[in-house]
Amino acid sequence: MRLGHESTFSGLDHWGQNSGVTAVSRVFVSSAYRDRAVGDRVGGMLHSFGDEPVDDRDDTKGTAWWNEVVGRIETCELFVAVVSPAYADAHACRLAAKHAAATGLPVVRLDLDDKPPESGLHPIVTMAPPVRFDPDDPEAPAVLERALDAVLLADQQPEPMAAAADDAPPPWSPPPTRVAEDESRFTGLELLVAVVLCLVTAALLVIEGRAVGHIVDRLRGGSEDSAQVRGVSSGADQVVSQPTSSASAQPAGDSTASPEAEQLLSMITAIGSDRLSAASCVAGDGRVTCRNPAPNIQVAVFTTYPTPEELYAAYTAAVRELSGDPVPENTGDCSGEAYEGEITWNLDLGHGDGVSVEDETAGGLDPATEAAGRLFCTETSDVVKLVWTQDPALLVTATGQPARLTVGWWHDLHMDLACATGGTGTGCP
Repeated sequence: MRLGHESTFSGLDHWGQNSGVTAVSRVFVSSAYRDRAVGDRVGGMLHSFGDEPVDDRDDTKGTAWWNEVVGRIETCELFVAVVSPAYADAHACRLAAKHAAATGLPVVRLDLDDKPPESGLHPIVTMAPPVRFDPDDPEAPAVLERALDAVLLADQQPEPMAAAADDAPPPWSPPPTRVAEDESRFTGLELLVAVVLCLVTAALLVIEGRAVGHIVDRLRGGSEDSAQVRGVSSGADQVVSQPTSSASAQPAGDSTASPEAEQLLSMITAIGSDRLSAASCVAGDGRVTCRNPAPNIQVAVFTTYPTPEELYAAYTAAVRELSGDPVPENTGDCSGEAYEGEITWNLDLGHGDGVSVEDETAGGLDPATEAAGRLFCTETSDVVKLVWTQDPALLVTATGQPARLTVGWWHDLHMDLACATGGTGTGCP
């Protein structure tokens, strides 16, 4: 939209035109909850310039709220990030920045502190030129105006003109070379190295084949040397990169498979889902780790808890590790093309935003129509990390790529698990 206003502090308006040509821009102001007062002051300055500031505040919650925020971002021409440690910790701010990136909005980054956060920001905010901003400084409006002009002018810079075809130098090509006859032959040393490498490779294949054989025997219940199998399992656990949250941490060197993990592994084997290869899974201390259990899935970790209270304490810790604090609740979604959110799921294949973590901890919900568990997802560079629960006792964390296939894998697998363990609903055949 280009409707009228003049730039107050520069000879150009926000769109790089002479100040006689005026323009109004719609600007999304993104700030953490703790910085709302600063966000309001930035909005007031924008309004004084003749711009239309908008933010993410709304009376609705959950998916309805997020859909409203997405609609607002898509009507804006500029995204202003009010950056602080609280901003880096706010999952909603990362969601908003991610959609601004998808929409292609230029970003103005206002840093409130001398030492801005080094992590937690969406890449589009990290890459934006930082502008030191003190809302109490009398020059703050001028600083903001110059930052707006700089970003929008940079965004509108024309592409450099390509050189005329007649002026272009001819393409370079290397001069023809002749390979000496001796260069095409192995030297004695090269031949010796090749032989040694072949022998080492053959030895490694034998060792790997024996290890895989032990794991397969264990999964089939036919292993007689359980101590040796547990040793192989422990090595596999150490290879897999795991989250460090309390939901999945295991002491280094622990080679004892707990009865709970053995029972969980037996359940996975009995379910026989083609989305979760039992041969990829190893029982450890209180959990089962599955490495490459399906195409595009790097790792999935299954952990059982004795009570819903312990389950949701672990779930909250795992989500906080990925999202920061405060932990998002009933925000966004994890389906279709949405890969950022926290929400409930049920056995009627529905996602809902009306049930809290506290409600699920208390129990008593209808798993078909209300909630049978919760799901959190977050995506970076097309890699998705998932944390989900199946009430009343199971926690699963997983990582996969690409995002669309990973969320599709979750959609099928969580129903396989729920339906095979007694769940009933329209999603269960």
